[in-house]
Amino acid sequence: MNAVVVSNRDTTRAAAEQLLAALGDTPAKIARTLYDAGIRGERCHGSACPIATYLLRSDLGLYDVALMGNIAALYFGDGSNCICVDIPDAVAEFIDRFDTGAHDELLAGAR
Repeated sequence: MNAVVVSNRDTTRAAAEQLLAALGDTPAKIARTLYDAGIRGERCHGSACPIATYLLRSDLGLYDVALMGNIAALYFGDGSNCICVDIPDAVAEFIDRFDTGAHDELLAGAR
């Protein structure tokens, strides 16, 4: 693996961790941050939930995002490079609440 790919992985991982932490420290704060940013998503769809949409719309240059439990798989470049990032507990709790019916205002198509 060349140095550029390693550097991109480290930079992308650190930036993604900062973005996730900046969402807030409670599910309610996270929902508000996402709502204010115009982020919407689908329930029970790890590549299209509000958190995945938020990461995809960031300046990270991601190709795709897959959320699985407390891990976010981030695909960048042409999609063949992947890193995994731990999802903070508050974000994981938000995802669980969203997937089980909370925060209808964040559903795709909601205003």
